[in-house]
Amino acid sequence: MKKINFLIILIVLPIFMSHSVWMQIKNKGKVGDKAKVNLYFGEIRENVIEKGLKWYDGEIFKEFKGYVKPPNSDKKEALVLTPSEVSVSGTFTPKTPGIYQIVAFNETGSIKDYTKHGLGLLKDAAYLRTTFEATSWRVKQEGTPNLKPMMKYDIVPFPAKNGYGSYNSHKATWRVKEKVYARFYIDGKIAADKEIKVYSPDGWTSIKKTDKNGMFYFIPYKKGTYQAVYQLKKQENGVYKGQKYNTTRIKVISNLNIE
Repeated sequence: MKKINFLIILIVLPIFMSHSVWMQIKNKGKVGDKAKVNLYFGEIRENVIEKGLKWYDGEIFKEFKGYVKPPNSDKKEALVLTPSEVSVSGTFTPKTPGIYQIVAFNETGSIKDYTKHGLGLLKDAAYLRTTFEATSWRVKQEGTPNLKPMMKYDIVPFPAKNGYGSYNSHKATWRVKEKVYARFYIDGKIAADKEIKVYSPDGWTSIKKTDKNGMFYFIPYKKGTYQAVYQLKKQENGVYKGQKYNTTRIKVISNLNIE
């Protein structure tokens, strides 16, 4: 029985560790209409979304915080996150047209003991981002989108060009074969020479390096949701809620929608 249990653990652990959290929203809506943000747990490229309150009302999401930053503003608004059987979700109502920056993060994830698997006592930290475009036939989108970082680790995409000739446009979705630019920040500062993995909807992976300005780009080849991901394991000792840890595992995910 012990051998069987151990085998089950060996099988389940890699599957569990391949899972991650991500944030998703329908990237375009109208001023005055509610927009819904969902946080999921599973494997996005395999179209696997776990269900049940054991996930969404459990340790993984318990301390997540969400914020929305309106266009042409430095003020962020808190996003109230509510667990359900299928996701953790929050809503906001855009009041002006333009690009809204949406983030959710958890810097105080529960401690996991993976010492037997050579991974140490892990504390997870996750940083999620996506964008939303609000439109109105009455009011023109004006001004320059606010592209300042909102989290300790933040992959901030530039607006989509979409044929308008300016990367200061107000488009939150990109086109196939259009260059998608983003800048990576750590502690509010440009993060140069960092490795970013870009995942396509069908699992293709491209490795990019940020330049001296923290910039990188990729060219999508098909429609769907792409993810720009930065990962880091930091060896550091600490105590959280009475539990010791010696490693912090950081994952930064920016979702980019291609139409």
